[in-house]
Amino acid sequence: MFSLFFRIKEVLKNTRLTTKITLFALLIIAVFIVIQIGFEILIMGRQTELLQYLPQHLLIILIFSISILLAGFFWGRSLVTPLKQMTTLLQEVRDCTNNEAGCTAIISIPVHTNDEVGQVAKAVNELVHTIREISIFRRTIEADETVEDIYLRLAHVFEHQLSLGMFVIYEFDSKRDALIPIYCQPADIQADLPELTGDRCRAKRTGAVVSSVDNPGICRMFPWPDALTHTCIPMTIGGQVVGVVQFMFPYVDNPMRQTCTARALQEARRYLQEALPVIQAKRYARAVEEMAVKDQLTGLYNRRYLELYIDNILAGIKRRNSTLCILMCDIDYFKKVNDEYGHDAGDIVLKDLGHILLSNVRASDLVIRFGGEEFLILLIDCTASDAMVTAEKLRDNFENHLIRLPGQNIKKTLSIGVSEFPTDSNAIWEAIKFADIALYKAKEAGRNRVMRFTPDMWQENSY
Repeated sequence: MFSLFFRIKEVLKNTRLTTKITLFALLIIAVFIVIQIGFEILIMGRQTELLQYLPQHLLIILIFSISILLAGFFWGRSLVTPLKQMTTLLQEVRDCTNNEAGCTAIISIPVHTNDEVGQVAKAVNELVHTIREISIFRRTIEADETVEDIYLRLAHVFEHQLSLGMFVIYEFDSKRDALIPIYCQPADIQADLPELTGDRCRAKRTGAVVSSVDNPGICRMFPWPDALTHTCIPMTIGGQVVGVVQFMFPYVDNPMRQTCTARALQEARRYLQEALPVIQAKRYARAVEEMAVKDQLTGLYNRRYLELYIDNILAGIKRRNSTLCILMCDIDYFKKVNDEYGHDAGDIVLKDLGHILLSNVRASDLVIRFGGEEFLILLIDCTASDAMVTAEKLRDNFENHLIRLPGQNIKKTLSIGVSEFPTDSNAIWEAIKFADIALYKAKEAGRNRVMRFTPDMWQENSY
């Protein structure tokens, strides 16, 4: 008996819901028939009358049975249809990552009732909507060029989709060992933000979410503890915190508002989780690009950067009908530094010169370590007379600069050659060659001086 019961149970476990409801309806009909016949035969003793009115009884039972079967069928269908739709929808969500369109093409299922099935359907639709929005966001940021573009998109999501009105996105700068505010909403709060260097930020130090909602005064660096609560979410990649997002809220004592805020923060964390791998990939790409176009010793751009972007620079010069001045700089007797003090001392001299050059030209100008102890400076929209003044200032600053080596201090001098594009030549590499020729003439004339290129310095037909 028990074995039969468990066998039936196992069969029903793999049976469709409509079949189960139909079998349940048939069971009800059978029980009804047995009860009715048994009641009339055993209790009332109406066997003769029962046989006489058997056709009428059978007709009533048939109508009743059909009614129950139809009711069971339509009831089962009303349950099964949305469940099938939800199953199909969730399977599409599961498989959407392998599709070219991602999850962007998935549509919601219709909700016709407000019962338990309708509530489940609404919850599934909300889940699918969130997944679809995050999928669209992920595909959008993957096409962005820079990390800064991704931060702007995150800020747009926080402000406009999640209604988080006050927040700051910080990025960790390893060179300065500090969290730097990249985006502030509203923008005017940036002036009051604290300086988050070293381990002063609790979220950065611990790698955990920090919130003053349940722990007032948890962060001593927060500048508005009496007016606002805050929640800081670290952006962690590979166990390292690369940034922190700080959300701020006015004090509220409304459970519904607190629930909405908690839900918005949860959504914000989902968007951050989607953005972090893309941010990391673009940070690596940026680092690789900088390694390719920057000199690792001085931090200045190298010759490859010049080769890649010189056409863009010249296009701007020609569009503005302006001139570009070229300064070719070389340290006098630099080989003696390496020979007498060692190559580490030579590196210090090169770094000091790079810093002096970069600090004494405009932000629009370009300083390049051209090779060895040679540095090239492009002065954008500059005349030759102004370039001579700038070159003389650079020479004088370096001559008077005290270079601090281990155990002693030294001074060095600088020779500079100056040419002008397109005045001296309308071919940029020829103009650079002319600046190098002027530098050579400055060396011949005794070093520690600036010389302007003149046509008599170069009589060859090609450079």
